[in-house]
Amino acid sequence: MKIVCAIRSSMLLSFIVMGVVLAEPATTTADTTTKPAGPVCKPACKNGGICVVGSGMYDVPYCSCKKLYNGAACDDLGCFPGDATVKLQDGSTMAMDALKIGDIVQTWDASTGNLLWSKVELFLDHNPGMTSDFVEIETVTGEKMALTARHLVPVRDAAGQQWKWAEQVVVGDEVHNAERWVRVNKVDSRVFQGMYAPLTSTGTIMVDGVAASCFAVVTTHDAAYWATKPAVWVAQWFGESVQQGVHWYSRLLLDYAGPMASGFMTQ
Repeated sequence: MKIVCAIRSSMLLSFIVMGVVLAEPATTTADTTTKPAGPVCKPACKNGGICVVGSGMYDVPYCSCKKLYNGAACDDLGCFPGDATVKLQDGSTMAMDALKIGDIVQTWDASTGNLLWSKVELFLDHNPGMTSDFVEIETVTGEKMALTARHLVPVRDAAGQQWKWAEQVVVGDEVHNAERWVRVNKVDSRVFQGMYAPLTSTGTIMVDGVAASCFAVVTTHDAAYWATKPAVWVAQWFGESVQQGVHWYSRLLLDYAGPMASGFMTQ
């Protein structure tokens, strides 16, 4: 009973935290100079999502995924393609579509820049059959990492180190490879097969030699890390198997966190 109560309390706190994060302004989601007749989400909502805008202080358009039961998040949640690779603790590499819960993969410490080894706790999204648009980020040292537009990436630019959505990364920004910060020399749009979003113990992952967050759609990595802790605890206590499509906990956050923070929604 104590465990159940703790999980419920943690989930409620997670919804509140994620509600604030989902409603937080991002540079690509709102036009600060004009007020369109209706809410406009950039990029446009996908897979049946509806563009809504909050009232009050969080007057920012975002994609509502409420009542989607077909296993696809309206905003593609945020994933890597099936042929993206990760490094395992034994030194070998593995394609994302072969990665399993329990595998130990190379991750990255955002505070120190050091490489770590972390367990794959669960998949926030696992959809081998989906084909989607990806942003491909290429560095001067030859790494190429593909991820969906609103997936968070640690970046260093003129403003310092911060988290950006992949679609916000520009040539001249720096991303972190296995050794150091390196300059981005090309950002392209590509189409790939498969949608995979592994969640590691640290909330980060090295993909094709470049550091990335395990989170997307949100604008704050740290808040997302703590908001998903209840799902990790459930997986650790009761076991976890790969769920096809969007993880049930991810869907709960996407469905309800936005409206909780934004109040009444205009649809």
